Amino acid sequence: MDKLTIILIAISAVVALSAAFFQYLFKVKEKSQYLYWLSFFRAIALFCLLLLLINPSIKKTNYTNIKPQLNVVVDNSKSIEHLQNNGTVESLLNRFQNSQELSNKFEVQYYKFGSKLETLDSLDYSDSYSNLSKVFSTFSEIGSDSQEAFVLITDGNETAGNTNLTNNSKGIIYPVVVGDTTVYEDLSLDRLNVNPTTFLNNNAPVEVFVNYTGTSDISKELSLYEGSTKIASKQVNLTRTQNATSVSFFIPATKEGRHYYSARIGTLDDEKNTENNIKSFALNVIKEQAKILILSDLVHPDLRMLKASIGANKERDISIKNTSEAFDLNEFDLVILYQPTDKFESVFKLLNEREINYLLVSGLSTDWNFLNSAQTNYSRETIASEENFSAIFNEDYSTFLTDPIEADEWPPLQNFYGKLTINSRFNTLLFQSISGIQTKEPILGTFEIGNQKVGLLMGENSWRWRIYSYKETGSFEVFDEFISNLVQYLSSKKQKNRLNVSLKDLFYANEAVEFTASYLDDNLNFDPKAQIEVTITKVDGDFSRTVPFTAYSNTFKAALSDLSEGTYNYTVRVIDEAISKSGTFKIAAYNLEEQFSSSQWQKLQQLATESGGNMYFENDSEEIINDLIANEQFKTIQLSQQEKTPLIEWQFLLIAIVSALALEWFTRKYFGKI
Repeated sequence: MDKLTIILIAISAVVALSAAFFQYLFKVKEKSQYLYWLSFFRAIALFCLLLLLINPSIKKTNYTNIKPQLNVVVDNSKSIEHLQNNGTVESLLNRFQNSQELSNKFEVQYYKFGSKLETLDSLDYSDSYSNLSKVFSTFSEIGSDSQEAFVLITDGNETAGNTNLTNNSKGIIYPVVVGDTTVYEDLSLDRLNVNPTTFLNNNAPVEVFVNYTGTSDISKELSLYEGSTKIASKQVNLTRTQNATSVSFFIPATKEGRHYYSARIGTLDDEKNTENNIKSFALNVIKEQAKILILSDLVHPDLRMLKASIGANKERDISIKNTSEAFDLNEFDLVILYQPTDKFESVFKLLNEREINYLLVSGLSTDWNFLNSAQTNYSRETIASEENFSAIFNEDYSTFLTDPIEADEWPPLQNFYGKLTINSRFNTLLFQSISGIQTKEPILGTFEIGNQKVGLLMGENSWRWRIYSYKETGSFEVFDEFISNLVQYLSSKKQKNRLNVSLKDLFYANEAVEFTASYLDDNLNFDPKAQIEVTITKVDGDFSRTVPFTAYSNTFKAALSDLSEGTYNYTVRVIDEAISKSGTFKIAAYNLEEQFSSSQWQKLQQLATESGGNMYFENDSEEIINDLIANEQFKTIQLSQQEKTPLIEWQFLLIAIVSALALEWFTRKYFGKI
């Protein structure tokens, strides 16, 4: 207590005694024991009342011990079981879990990873992908102010994520490599570069990357097959020093439709792993190419982004022009109008007359006075106040199928503030968010007028979206696929289908086959109550299975994970409706997690060194535990926190006041002084 509080308590005692004395004892000639008791009770009541008002308190210091964080992350991918390392992994995990000294020093958390990071409950080694980079990016998002250590129990075989493994977290990494680290002589097809779509009568380029691990000079034949028919081959020569090469082929696209191919290279005499000598791919041959025009009188990085993102799909021919150049709008399936002004007057007249599909991109240079008069489908009243708009994905969007995206993480777009009015049924794909608050205003959406499809993107600097997507995922694929779905819908002259189905052409063995479907009712609204099923039959086989779809947000999903190698036909139909979609897909005998013959430790060594940690092998479990316990970098931190605690709880003071006054009253009543 401080001095002032002590003085106030002393004064309170004096005041209480004085008041009781003057009431019962002052100027009383015959002082009896009865009066002394009454004055005592009154003094106690007054003193407690004054203490209640003063509320004296004392400072109390609480101490909290915070242990350093230890995250034990275990590989749960199929490569662990394929290389017969599951017993070793579980033995290592048990040693960490049973170490009392480790638990005394650290706050230990256990996780497992494959394609994503999860809390460890059990291990089944069922994940079809190993994504080490996802582990550290997830921990980076969680963030921690305290020193962390990561023990990574893995074979180092990474089949997904960034090839350049980096530690995004601030922790120190201690990899424990399990499995055989012996480098065996191996010949493998590392990857294929092939565009999944080509045009009829074109020559589709295929680039095959071949890797060799060994000390001899070798020469093997690399061949392309369509089914069991060899269509091309080349000889590949590799040595210990020149151990990688790329080989290019051109496949003549002479027949429309979907075709399945495989690249195969000869095996070495004593090659341990031959699974990686074959790689399959699919090629879809189409008749014509979609032609897209980007029209703008500005120079802006958005234009380059649009051309690159749309052009990632080679089935599209993209041109960038300004209004002063000559062009025929009838030649294009889609026109992208970037920040139009009154110079676009003749363009809008032709777009409306000929019902040509277009995407309007608005920004700080857009002339909305002109746009409001050039057409009658939408209008916008703008305020001369610049605003940054973030995006939020609308999971109820059902005009066309697109995978959900984390648009709320994307950088904001710029535009003038204003309210958009649309005189048609508008479907919003991305909503506006201002300072983290979602509005009902759209950033991106679509609508249809007769045979014309229109898209509106309300903001400039969308080039930052594509850059951010690359930074987060290591490639442009996620963003480009999102833009591709939008462009595919807008450039198509077909009317909206009530049933749409999305499915890849080719899956690898043990990979889940996932169907995504969207179904609209007679009013073209998403119908979550519809009953949809898919029937799958194997070509040249007796396999047949029917699986129901489950509604998720604005789509239906169905998945199968146990299909064997082969070609399958599928039919998706709406029960009690004469609506269906059919197609084919193929399961290739290729498992990403079975492409390694030994553990890959080189990247883990570099990762440990860069973070200040050490790499260990499976027989060093006791050493790593002892090193972690002895490491002085990881210390328990003691935090102190001062808090004020009342000297006497107010409840006790109230009890004392009521008790003293009650005793005073009963005493006076007993002696008949009331």
